[in-house]
Amino acid sequence: MKESKNFYKYPEFNNSYLKVFSIYQGKWSNEIEIPAKIDFILNIESTDQPFYALRNDDFIGEEQEYLTFYKLKLRQK
Repeated sequence: MKESKNFYKYPEFNNSYLKVFSIYQGKWSNEIEIPAKIDFILNIESTDQPFYALRNDDFIGEEQEYLTFYKLKLRQK
């Protein structure tokens, strides 16, 4: 990773994780890995409701004049 030819691989190793706390159960969920193509997660109201995330244009390598949102939903394993 220290060589400049590998700099483009950096976002693949910069992992983000999400843990959700349930007020009703009084405990934390397992860690959920957030893909590098997601930049921000917006307004999670409930674990059984869909929520939205904003695309990370730096990771994709594109710069556009509009925003791309992902609609996501957690599912229990």
